[in-house]
Amino acid sequence: SHLRTVASPLDPLLETLSFFTTNEDLVTRIRDLYDRIDLDESGTVDISELNAGFRRMSMRAPISLSIEDYELITEHGRYTDNGDEMSPEAFESMIMAQLRRFARRKLMDAMQKAQEHEQMSFDQLFAMKMILSTVDHLQMALEGGHRGSCAHANLRSNVVFKCFTLQVDDYFAEW
Repeated sequence: SHLRTVASPLDPLLETLSFFTTNEDLVTRIRDLYDRIDLDESGTVDISELNAGFRRMSMRAPISLSIEDYELITEHGRYTDNGDEMSPEAFESMIMAQLRRFARRKLMDAMQKAQEHEQMSFDQLFAMKMILSTVDHLQMALEGGHRGSCAHANLRSNVVFKCFTLQVDDYFAEW
């Protein structure tokens, strides 16, 4: 059975950003990108500035965001202010979230190919996928967005420890 992963309109950009070497390098690339997109230097960007900035960049495929695309990538206002604009920090958070989704799509594609060709790498790819899932779970718990078993811990270290150990045990039990 073929699993199809849904692409994002930002995939050409995300593919370019995926060649970062360190976290600092990635943050620098995202900040440079923001500076190139904030054409009016107002300190915020909206959908029209994003589209204008993307048109000026050379990527393997052009990027043009529809209003629906913008709503999806900004998670229906999570990364925007009341004027539907993103600050540099919100833009960075949005790009990081999109990169995590991009990584998952690429991982799913690789898993499908590995399974179809009965390669040993399927197990390693699955393990990487579970690690990403655990990291997301930890991030949600630290941000206060998780309402599950980790929400009752008071100290951040307890949150991290409980979430990590609970998730890893669950994943290995399932696997």
